[in-house]
Amino acid sequence: MPYRNLRRPLDHVGSLLDAAALHPGRSGRNHLLWLAHAQGLAVRRVDHALDLVGLASVARRKAGGYSLGMRRRLGSAAALLGDPPIIMLDEPFNGMDPDGIIWMRRFLRSLAAQGRGGGVQQGEGVGPSPGAVCLDCSRPVPGPGRREKSTAGEVPLAGSFPSVSSRTG
Repeated sequence: MPYRNLRRPLDHVGSLLDAAALHPGRSGRNHLLWLAHAQGLAVRRVDHALDLVGLASVARRKAGGYSLGMRRRLGSAAALLGDPPIIMLDEPFNGMDPDGIIWMRRFLRSLAAQGRGGGVQQGEGVGPSPGAVCLDCSRPVPGPGRREKSTAGEVPLAGSFPSVSSRTG
């Protein structure tokens, strides 16, 4: 069935295409409430999504004051609103600080562990490889063996992503 014919598209596919696609005068929670209402989703999904991405404590702040990393998390929460089996993210690491990158890698791993499929479009230098990739929940991506440091401690890069596959499904 074509996407445009789906009654509640966010139940099928969640996406983060542009982290700036929000009204800066609305709180992060109100941004998600608006999306949930448009899709006929329960308010509890908004609070659950905010918890999943770690924004519950700042959910009532105006989204225009969020850092780019926080906006990426808010966009990720929007992608999760309908609890879809497929998540599509466009350059999810763009503009994130080292702690944000580590958070996003863990977030992607948790999605894969839940059995969700999806895709990540990532430019040069941040992800495991440039270009469009699909998440495959079966095994980790072989990494260069480096470790990255953050205030959260050291995290091995190997296995930080769900595996990358040339499949499109």
